[in-house]
Amino acid sequence: MKVGMDRKTGFYRGLTSWTSADDPGNGEFSSRLNPSGSPQFFHYKGTKAFLRAPPWPWRVRASLFNRSFVNNEDEIYWVYTIPDDSPIIIMIMDHLGFLKLLTWHERDGQWKESWRAPQFRCDNYGLCGPTSICEPTNANRFDCACLPGFEPKNPRDWSLRDGLGGCVRKRLESSSVCRHGEGFVMVEKVMLPDASTALWMEMSMSRTDCELECMRNCSCSAYASIEIPGKGDGCLTWYGELIDTKYAMIERYDLYVRVDAYELAEYTRKSNGSGKKKWMLAILAPSVASLWFLISLFAFLWLRKTAQKEFRENPHTAVEVEEGSCSINELTISAILSR
Repeated sequence: MKVGMDRKTGFYRGLTSWTSADDPGNGEFSSRLNPSGSPQFFHYKGTKAFLRAPPWPWRVRASLFNRSFVNNEDEIYWVYTIPDDSPIIIMIMDHLGFLKLLTWHERDGQWKESWRAPQFRCDNYGLCGPTSICEPTNANRFDCACLPGFEPKNPRDWSLRDGLGGCVRKRLESSSVCRHGEGFVMVEKVMLPDASTALWMEMSMSRTDCELECMRNCSCSAYASIEIPGKGDGCLTWYGELIDTKYAMIERYDLYVRVDAYELAEYTRKSNGSGKKKWMLAILAPSVASLWFLISLFAFLWLRKTAQKEFRENPHTAVEVEEGSCSINELTISAILSR
């Protein structure tokens, strides 16, 4: 299967749903590759995006498919092929908008669903609005949270579990993020935001240099340092609002979000506080272990001295200790404390 775009003609190869379960006419759902920024697949209902795949580069992982990506002046596309010894597999978009992977079961003589998307609420494109992050959780918790340095635009809506309004920068009128001591806060292991308007600064650049490039441009709202197979770490930068960031199980990267000096100081303080706790624990743990060892040693020596004294004064009592539930050599701390 080949999906992508011919740059010369503008022709797209993708998936289109049926009109209904029984009507093979073109339906309202479609899937195609968006080549802008860093390429990514979008799924549409009409012209409105409702699902997005992570942006390129896609990590190579174990899969039923063999995949290859081509991006040149003439065309940009993905090719999916199936090894000869694999089961027969097809990918479809059904009339309800679900992208499905179907496997042919020879014994039953029918197609069976192996996978589908969307699966979770956070799969829905832009569910939590701009500059927010969506985290799939249990039904008792709200999925949306603001990115570092931001707060809900409409707190009342958020209290009603409506995150579409998204988040706005804290202290918008009183604090600047342009050459006023600002910096970046890391948001770990996320599916990166919509990269349609993102820019690749370099395909081989250290994270430190990537941060400096983003810092120089006051419009740069975030960056990510991404490993590109065969080339090293690339620098991808975002400008303006960050849309559709979410925690994910696959294609996870660290995103560095631009914050003002106050927010940077707060995160630094919290980080240092966490570091101090770990430092204290690292000191206390060996100390407690040493103290417990000394107590154990003292108890053992005391018991041995007591037993020797009992033997000298009354040999029969000492024999009873050795013939009891445990001998002197077998006594544990629990046995000592129970005496």
